Amino acid sequence: LIDQEVNLHIKDSENQFFIPGSSIKGAVRTALLYTVLEETKPNINQLLEGIPNTDIKGVLNVEKKEAKRAGMEIEKFVFRAGYRKDDGTISYNDAKFDLLKFIHFSDAYPIKAEYSIMPIRTVSSVSKTLMNMKHFITNAEVIESGEFNCNLEIDMKGLLALKDINKKDEWIDSEEKVYKVFGFQLSELTPNNLKEYEGKIVKRLLEVSSIFFQKKKEKDLELISYKDENNLLKWKEIQVDNKPFGAESLKNKYPEMKEGIIELGFGGGWKGKTVGLYFDRKKIDSFRIRFKNRWSGKFHQGRPFWLFPKTMRVAFWMENDRPFIFPLGWICLEL
Repeated sequence: LIDQEVNLHIKDSENQFFIPGSSIKGAVRTALLYTVLEETKPNINQLLEGIPNTDIKGVLNVEKKEAKRAGMEIEKFVFRAGYRKDDGTISYNDAKFDLLKFIHFSDAYPIKAEYSIMPIRTVSSVSKTLMNMKHFITNAEVIESGEFNCNLEIDMKGLLALKDINKKDEWIDSEEKVYKVFGFQLSELTPNNLKEYEGKIVKRLLEVSSIFFQKKKEKDLELISYKDENNLLKWKEIQVDNKPFGAESLKNKYPEMKEGIIELGFGGGWKGKTVGLYFDRKKIDSFRIRFKNRWSGKFHQGRPFWLFPKTMRVAFWMENDRPFIFPLGWICLEL
């Protein structure tokens, strides 16, 4: 019997569960962003300090009050083509020059699905030296298992049209970014091979999703079993109802490794749980110093607890003295 408030899953006007296409695209976009950075190893100074004569100002030059938008500097760097302004500088602020505007996921509706209400617990650093399970419980409607159907549309004719655009003043850098994002040269597209290259893009989206899944899984497990490089500090074993909770409890509950796995659900921001996973500890520390009063509390130089991500949510409950634990939000995209 649930005697507390329950967070409801998103539903349409007919009270039907569905998964928003924007959420699916956002998860794929995250995976693509992380993978492009890993593959291309761009100039780190441009990511952090920006690019002269453009409005890409870099993560460390974002105003502190705009901290939650800092990740957009990296998105512009990877996904946005530019246009030349009247003063001669190049802007990457206009979303109409975003390469992922050529990709659209429809909302996903169930073919068959099982629903339930699960208690959601938060694992978090609580005393700057250890991790713990917070006591409060959020009950939420969840899709426990099932199959959903959605449509993926790729505007191949729009991509083909980029070949004929004068890129002196619009769609600046588009050839280079198409190659980095989608894995082929724009010059390779012809009216006769659009279907073939549409298939290449679909395969690319599935592949990058799995690359990011593997990284995110590793980071989730690292978060709850962390010890520093000198072996001087490790998290106290997390206890819930006097039962241990650790990486091994969670490890086997993730999906099996295959193409197309993405994570939906509670948002965590780019800072630690998404593209932030690309950056090493030193760079993350520089972000924490820059945005110290906005990114999860105060920064303490050298404190090993500053490991991103700082929190994670899991479905967790005890039944007959046996723990049940599940990571949230993982689905697999299949053709």
